[in-house]
Amino acid sequence: MIIESYAELMKKGLKALEQHSSVEALMLFQQADSQQSTAISRSYLAYCLSKVKHQHQRAISLCQSALRDEPHNADHYLNLGRIYLLAGKRGQAMHIFRRGIKLGPNAALLAELKKFDRRQSPVFSSLERTNILNRYAGRIMSFIGLR
Repeated sequence: MIIESYAELMKKGLKALEQHSSVEALMLFQQADSQQSTAISRSYLAYCLSKVKHQHQRAISLCQSALRDEPHNADHYLNLGRIYLLAGKRGQAMHIFRRGIKLGPNAALLAELKKFDRRQSPVFSSLERTNILNRYAGRIMSFIGLR
């Protein structure tokens, strides 16, 4: 039996998450956290627990402890926000994503926030969005089901 190092387990776990293999990532992050419990291993372990086992409360507390240890790491905000989304807490997720973006630009956090954007383009692009024609035409088209 080959015992892998903490760094190898974390690298493989992140790769498994990229490949949408959450169960494999959970096992790898559990092994990494048992070897060396760091804020980053707890954060990703929390996300996997929420995604695979639906243990949202445990995942939230784990990720919050990682955030307390490293408050300037954007990955913790990303994982905590995703956990809130999995738990059905959209408002808290948006709040956490915005707090993470305040640390600096982060493509993953911006991508998550863009999922919340529900505004569609105006019906008449030559007019302002707030123009009465755009507002009522948009409402009528939504009611009919064309938008």
